[in-house]
Formats: sequence, C-alpha cells, structure tokens
Amino acid sequence: MKSKENDIPQVSPEEVLNRLSGMNAPTIVDVRENEEVAHGTIRDALHIPLADLSMWIEDLREHEEIVIVCKTGRRSTVACEILMEKGLHQVRNMTGGLVNWKGELSI
Repeated sequence: MKSKENDIPQVSPEEVLNRLSGMNAPTIVDVRENEEVAHGTIRDALHIPLADLSMWIEDLREHEEIVIVCKTGRRSTVACEILMEKGLHQVRNMTGGLVNWKGELSI
C-alpha cells in the first residue's frame, strides 16, 4: 500500500495526553498485537489489532474523533490509511507511537 502519510492528520503524544483529561477526549484505538498490549496501553483505549481493523469500521464510525496508536507510528499510519479509504475522516495518527508516550499505561 502506497503511503499517504502527508494526507493523514497527525497529533503529538503530548497533545493526546493533554486532551485525554478534557471534556472532548478522543477515542484511542491501539492497533498493536495482543502480546504488545499485554505490556500496557493508554487507559481506556480500544484494542483492535491492525489485522482485525476492517471488521470494526462500522463501530468506529460513531466516534467523533479517533486517535490511532501503535508502538512507533508505522502501523497506525497504515490503520489511518485503511480507515480513511473506507470513509472515516475523523482519524488522527499519534506521531512517534507509544515509544514517545509520556503518560501512564494501563495493563
């Protein structure tokens, strides 16, 4: 799949962290594999492995804003591309992934 990374709205981990404590917090979707998420994820994140993402598209349509996260930002970019191609334009890619996350992780 050719990357359209420049067309994908980006959000920094710092901005996500700040917005999670606000009234209009985005929905976080973690697209990492089960064994990765077992080591921790952003609190209240939905866990949908990248391979399963297409099965969840209709459920994701109801969310106003969705921030996609993975370990480094590569899989989340692919996930954003998939969702945008299916008509979801409220998605954002968290730049740098969880390796740049400064907040707490839930297990």
